[in-house]
Amino acid sequence: MKTILSAGGNSGIGLRVARDLLADGHRLILLGRDPRKGEAALAPRPPSTS
Repeated sequence: MKTILSAGGNSGIGLRVARDLLADGHRLILLGRDPRKGEAALAPRPPSTS
């Protein structure tokens, strides 16, 4: 397990990568400019069907 600092991890490709890293068991520190997007990134999401 690694601790990873991710800039731009609250939306788009950065969010997808952050979720993949979390699924692999890593710890993440996400940086972002918009607090609302940061809160949304932390919200639980439904299980993937793909």
